[in-house]
Amino acid sequence: MVIIISIGGYFFSIYFGRPVWWKYINTFFPLLVFIISSIDIGSNIFLIFFGLSILIFKGAIFDRVPLYLSSTLVVDALSRIAISRNAKKFIDIGSGTGVVVFGLSCRIKQCCITGVESAPLTWLIGYCTKLYNKSDNVCWLYGNMWRTNLSEFDIVYAFLSPDPMTRLWEKATLEMGEGTILISNSFPIDGVAPDSIEYIGDKRGSVLYCYFPSAHKKNKADNLNQDSYLGY
Repeated sequence: MVIIISIGGYFFSIYFGRPVWWKYINTFFPLLVFIISSIDIGSNIFLIFFGLSILIFKGAIFDRVPLYLSSTLVVDALSRIAISRNAKKFIDIGSGTGVVVFGLSCRIKQCCITGVESAPLTWLIGYCTKLYNKSDNVCWLYGNMWRTNLSEFDIVYAFLSPDPMTRLWEKATLEMGEGTILISNSFPIDGVAPDSIEYIGDKRGSVLYCYFPSAHKKNKADNLNQDSYLGY
């Protein structure tokens, strides 16, 4: 019965078009519950697991942003983009353990790399990495990405989930300046055509969707002015 429920959960995720991480949750969670319930362990262990879940997966629980780790090939691509645009300030919102942040800090020393992470344990891992690597060009922050002002950054990178992308786009168009670029790994912004797309070719099949918020904002303003001029 447990196996049937797990298989059903997997196909349920596919049928309703849920993100790939939901497939794993719906498939393995019933099996995990069955295994744990079959073992005679103290109730405190469940409290410990719950606490660890909050510490690691806070973003998934409160912001529907699971812990995704970018590949080395993605970091290479981001490095090329930053160098080609002579970027001075780069930010990774929802940085996880800092794979992108510390990967870039070694590749582009002239750029200040900022990481923002809200899950305590993954933030702590990144903080320890910063101390170990002595990364002088890294600013590692604990906090909510929605409270982070994006106006000072040349490049904003996000590897989130489909759910917050519209909200992120609204924030980017309000705060990001002329010539800056928003890069989303794997998740395009609904209803907004990317200005360029880069296919990475890693095992995950990562795709970088690149947007210029100021250009979109200008085009929208021009269209509004034209409609006003035509009397619409």
